[in-house]
Amino acid sequence: MNVIVHKHLVFAGVGRVWLLLLGGQTQWTVGLFATLISISSIIAPDTYAFVGGKVLVIV
Repeated sequence: MNVIVHKHLVFAGVGRVWLLLLGGQTQWTVGLFATLISISSIIAPDTYAFVGGKVLVIV
């Protein structure tokens, strides 16, 4: 029983410091920003190609 409680406390400690384990707030923010820009740079051309293709078909 003590081992289970001990493991629970270890995981609770990780929950408090997970941001630091991933490089700190600065790294987390930069990584999130870079991910959003990457996703946007994939979605934007696809959307433009789809809409542009629809316009060409109509005209």
